[in-house]
Order: sequence, then C-alpha cells, then structure tokens
Amino acid sequence: MKESITNQVGRITSGNVNALLDAVENAAPDLVMEEAIREVEGGGNRRGAC
Repeated sequence: MKESITNQVGRITSGNVNALLDAVENAAPDLVMEEAIREVEGGGNRRGAC
C-alpha cells in the first residue's frame, strides 16, 4: 500500500512529538504527578488551561 508523502511526514512528526513528551515526562515525573492531581482536584479551570 502506497502512502502519500504528507501522511509519512505527519506520522514521523507525530512520533517525534510523542518521543519529546515522553522524555519531558520522564525527566520530571513529580511535576507530571502534581499536574495530574491538580486536574483531578478541579484545578483545570485556572487561567491558561485549554
């Protein structure tokens, strides 16, 4: 099955972004946990949240 260059680039970009996020989360697991706790406790309504 042939794949378009756009799909290939998109897949590679997505993989790189996911790898970057994994690296950041592995470097600071305590910060990731604190953010998860804030979200569960309803802190997701703070300014700047999506």
